[in-house]
Amino acid sequence: MVPLEQAMARYRAAVDMKNELDPAFVIMAQCYARDAVNGGLAACIERLRAYQDKAGVDWVQFESPHSTDEIRQARAAVKGVLSFMKGKLPRYLSAEEHLALGVNVAWYPSFTHHVIWAALSDFMRAFQARGVAAWDEFQAKHAAGSYPIPDVPAAGEGGEKQLELEKRYSKP
Repeated sequence: MVPLEQAMARYRAAVDMKNELDPAFVIMAQCYARDAVNGGLAACIERLRAYQDKAGVDWVQFESPHSTDEIRQARAAVKGVLSFMKGKLPRYLSAEEHLALGVNVAWYPSFTHHVIWAALSDFMRAFQARGVAAWDEFQAKHAAGSYPIPDVPAAGEGGEKQLELEKRYSKP
């Protein structure tokens, strides 16, 4: 786990950049301190609060709750937008269970991962069996615009911008 001040500098950098580029953009800070060797529940809650109250992020996420009681403790400490991952919970909680805990953002990333893995596996089997004909079939089935394709600028993120941000937010 990185020192709190270092994490705060990173999130402040993200918030500053958001405010420069698009104040409507949302900055979410994930906190993995619960299961870190030098962390724990208290450290996690301290960081969630600091990320929101001091770094100014819009949303904090508790990465690995071990129980709904831990989520209640985090909710009591964090007044702004809070979400949590499944972590060590025995199952995903329903939207209604989230609301009962005072959490109005449900985070279900594993679902999308499994759907993507299954679709990729299906396509690769078809490609292995039929070669580029599988790609032609895929294109015919998925007309242009039927799914999002990321638009990445030719220059990417840019090394100069990275150096500028490191100078701005790193301690000398």
